[in-house]
Amino acid sequence: MQESGGEADAYTRARISLGAVLALDRSETLYYTPEHDDEGNTLRAECRYRIDGTPPPARWWSITAYAADNFLFANAERRYSVSGENAPLDNQGRFMTLVGPNAADTDRSWIPTAGTGGMRLTLRLYGAGEPLQRDPGALAAPSVKRLDDCP
Repeated sequence: MQESGGEADAYTRARISLGAVLALDRSETLYYTPEHDDEGNTLRAECRYRIDGTPPPARWWSITAYAADNFLFANAERRYSVSGENAPLDNQGRFMTLVGPNAADTDRSWIPTAGTGGMRLTLRLYGAGEPLQRDPGALAAPSVKRLDDCP
């Protein structure tokens, strides 16, 4: 599947652009992509979830919600993710965000979804600490809890 000179062919480039994350060395970035909540249920865009945890040991981090087609959910609020720059911390140094089709109007850490179909989340860490680079499985991952009975 490669053209001469080591260049990827058009099919390989298309497959990577649609389904892969940017392949950087783990010293630069780590990606975590849960497709299930803490109870093992598949994430769905019509459900509401609370994600909370401590900020991961990284220079910069974000959590983004994607539709089943691996693209961002279209939404009038133009909210697609939360990060260490905008996720408010409580007095214990923990963050909390909501993901789903609706939330309180005052919740600035809400990530809207379309209200139907599949969903996945991506936690990105840029410049993760050395221990996490050596053992990515040691991350104290944020919890993903479904808040309601959804259809």
